Amino acid sequence: MNVRVIGKVLQAMGMAALMVGLVQGVYGDMWGELYLFIGGIVVFVSGRLLEKRWDKQHQITTSSPTLQRVDSE
Repeated sequence: MNVRVIGKVLQAMGMAALMVGLVQGVYGDMWGELYLFIGGIVVFVSGRLLEKRWDKQHQITTSSPTLQRVDSE
């Protein structure tokens, strides 16, 4: 499995945890909301850092619509 895919999955899980925390906070459990908020942020940021590290190692250009790999000589 590609590291970039794992990063995207972690980002999605972090956003899902934030949404669940919001719903839980609306129903009255403020501590649960806080735990899910902080946990969601940590999971999202870790996924973002994984994705950035993979992009930096493979030097993907974002200017082209097909995202081609740039080989340095």
